[in-house]
Amino acid sequence: GALVRNSYAGPAPAPGAYTNSARRLPHRRALRAASVVAHVYDLRGAEASNLATGDFGIGAFHVGLEIFGVEWSFGYVPPGAGDAPFSGVHPVRPGRSASGSFRESVSLGGLRAHDAGDAWRVLVHLAVQWSGADYHPLRRNCVHFCEAL
Repeated sequence: GALVRNSYAGPAPAPGAYTNSARRLPHRRALRAASVVAHVYDLRGAEASNLATGDFGIGAFHVGLEIFGVEWSFGYVPPGAGDAPFSGVHPVRPGRSASGSFRESVSLGGLRAHDAGDAWRVLVHLAVQWSGADYHPLRRNCVHFCEAL
C-alpha cells in the first residue's frame, strides 16, 4: 500500500486462538499515532463456517486499516437516486465494524514518513476511485482496498 512500511504475511492462527484482547493492549494509544493496524472480522453470518475452515487458512472475512486512530475500509453501497456514485470507502471506530464480528488486530508496522494530512489526501483520492457500486466479493473488496491503501 501507499502508506504501510511492513505487511503481515504469517500463517492463519488456529481456531479458538482469537481473542478480543487486542482491543485492550496497554500501548494502544501509542500505536495509533505511528502504526497501521489491520482489524479482522468474521464476515457477518459466516462465523460458524470460519470456525470450521480456520485450520485451512480460509474463510469469509472483513478487514479494515486503522490509521491515526480511525479504521478505514471498503464495502458495497447501492447506487443512489442521482447519477453520482457513492464511495464505498468508510470510517468506523477501530474494532467496531458493523460488517462482521471482531476477530483480531494485527500490527502492520509503522507509517513511512507520512503525517495525518498525507493519509487524508490518500484516502480522499481512493474514496473517489472506490465506488461502492463497484464492490465485488472476489475481485474488488475490502482486502483489495487495504492493499491499495
